[in-house]
Amino acid sequence: MILSVTPTNKCDKENRCEYCYLSQKTEEASFEQLYQKMSELLEIHKPSIVTFAYNKGFSPDLFGKLLERAHRQAEVSVTLQTDCIMVFESIIKDIDYVALSLNTSNLNEVDIESITNELRRKKNIKIGINFLLNELPTLRDIIAFFKNQQDCFEQFHFLIPKKYCIPYELEDAINIIKIMKMMFPGKVFVDECLKTIITNTPCSRNGNLLSLNADASVTMCSFADNDDERIIVERCTYLLTS
Repeated sequence: MILSVTPTNKCDKENRCEYCYLSQKTEEASFEQLYQKMSELLEIHKPSIVTFAYNKGFSPDLFGKLLERAHRQAEVSVTLQTDCIMVFESIIKDIDYVALSLNTSNLNEVDIESITNELRRKKNIKIGINFLLNELPTLRDIIAFFKNQQDCFEQFHFLIPKKYCIPYELEDAINIIKIMKMMFPGKVFVDECLKTIITNTPCSRNGNLLSLNADASVTMCSFADNDDERIIVERCTYLLTS
């Protein structure tokens, strides 16, 4: 069982990205409600992994309390923007895996090596990249980036935004991903929800993923007998993490 936690709908970006799930919801529970609900889910379902999405719209101190609680019972994974690294100095002890959020727009604007070195200086931590295909990169650019950075991280994980927001043909993105998987076996992964859309088969996480949303509601990753691709994508908040 995986528990995915989205602590906040707040975002400090002035212009919100149309593909970001933070732009889609406004309701938000208090920290106490969120903490209590997460504790209940941890006790009842005993997930082996708890994943968090973080951005600067949430207090590092409160976020650290959520991490500490989750880390008592499970491995903790955090997806974060590259400009949020410094706020993690005091709470990195409760993180087992960090996924850095990149997309086509900022692919070559981030000093990955400096960031990963700084993280590993503080803790022997696993690091991956969540690459959001908000635009379609050229195959040459993505291969060059991967070759230069592959020693900095363990995984390269492809995500897509809402299917009806992407400004390219999904098939073109899949072709790039397939080539990347062949060139770098064992390091390139595709989100399970994306696999579901591509293959029209049930998600392998069906029944094994719970999402705790910022309003303290809980949804389950479940695609059985559901052909509506838009709803499929909207249900899985972790797919939309950017």
